[in-house]
Amino acid sequence: FWLSRAFAFSLQERLATLPHHVHTQIFGNSSSALHRPLLILVDREIDLAVMVRHTWLYQPLLHDLLGLRLNRVSVPVDTKEAAAALRPPRVKTYDLEARDQFWQEHCGSAFPDAALAVSDSLAAYNAKLQEINSQQGGVGSTDPDAFDASGSAQGILTAVSALPGLTEKKRSLDTHTSLATALVDHIKARGLDSFFETEQNFDTDRDPDAVSNAKKLIARTSPGTAVDKLRLLVALFLSRPSLPPQQIRQLEEFLRQETGGVSTAALDFLRMQQSFRTLQTATQSSQNGGSGPGGAGSLAGPGSVGSAAQAAAATLGTKFFDKGRGLLMGVRNLLPVKKTLPLAQVVSTLMENKEDSNFLYVDPRRDAASGRISAGAAPVALRAPFRQAIVFVVGGGSFVEAAALRELAQKTQRQTLATRVCMDLVFQILYGTTDFVSPSDFLEELTRLGGGTGLSGGVPDAGTAS
Repeated sequence: FWLSRAFAFSLQERLATLPHHVHTQIFGNSSSALHRPLLILVDREIDLAVMVRHTWLYQPLLHDLLGLRLNRVSVPVDTKEAAAALRPPRVKTYDLEARDQFWQEHCGSAFPDAALAVSDSLAAYNAKLQEINSQQGGVGSTDPDAFDASGSAQGILTAVSALPGLTEKKRSLDTHTSLATALVDHIKARGLDSFFETEQNFDTDRDPDAVSNAKKLIARTSPGTAVDKLRLLVALFLSRPSLPPQQIRQLEEFLRQETGGVSTAALDFLRMQQSFRTLQTATQSSQNGGSGPGGAGSLAGPGSVGSAAQAAAATLGTKFFDKGRGLLMGVRNLLPVKKTLPLAQVVSTLMENKEDSNFLYVDPRRDAASGRISAGAAPVALRAPFRQAIVFVVGGGSFVEAAALRELAQKTQRQTLATRVCMDLVFQILYGTTDFVSPSDFLEELTRLGGGTGLSGGVPDAGTAS
């Protein structure tokens, strides 16, 4: 029983009750798919691995490590002083708004790229301030509130007109410098670079290498929390279904020993689900009918932003790639491998209107014309590609998936501009879900579904990882 299919039929029944004129207003009269949006409903199990894997993208990292929710994130700002004074640290809250150009451009970027972009933005910010100061007779101050009013009238007018934009840019740089620094603290304390790199290689490593690398990170001598190590093992289980069950059992026992007994009930649930799907597939094959499942700091002083941003990226560089070639080359060596997530592949296929037997097709306009509710293959009349899609994941979503679909849409735009074909072929994709669930919360849900009482300890703050 697939929730996405149940939702599809429920929505279909509601649409069937609409008066004809309302139905026409919503769906129009054109039969071309280019002028109709495609609603894609999928179940979370289309890709479970993306929910637990460690990521290296800026927005997903904020969600995973700092609890980003509704575009708001809170960061402790004086942890060392608070620890010395035996008091809770002060917390500063940042709102990541649509007007924040840096956020719009880099929320889906690899984190090292985003950290370095802060430094580049600061260079442009300081250059602009120096230019304005020179025009109005300033002395080279990098504080936008310190303009010299004795300069020329034209210079003063230029400074006044530029001040709001510079102030907003300063606020944005302050925000992202603080966030980048907080992320680096977590990454260093928990060794998250190693987890990301190892999990990324699960797709290409030989089985013995994948198991060996996982075991090294699970060992108590390796950094990372118990939850980090459980996520690693779950990612291995989901990424390498060909591994002998006994090997996974041995790694489970090793994980419990090395972490003081962390619950592995999440793996029990995943095994049960795997058996259920195998049984269902066999039943469907024997019946020779039915379709498959519905998918599965502060900026107070001159240059403070630059030094903080560069320090944030430099700590990554010296930790990961101290190879004598400089920071930029080192950071780029950790860029995520370009690969297509299962959901992005499904969306691309369906928007191009290539029929997928694993999906049930529902057409409200066809039902309105026939007077009955039906489902089946995509009708021939709709075989033109779709331009707009609404993708909704039932059972929790991921910012990594959202970034992948954003990249898919941008890719079609780049291809369209390069080939100068019709702009109607550019994808416009809206991603939605019942909730954006953090990896640790998702693992908690799997643990309870597997009969466990939850994960003890959770994810500690940066600096307290064992």
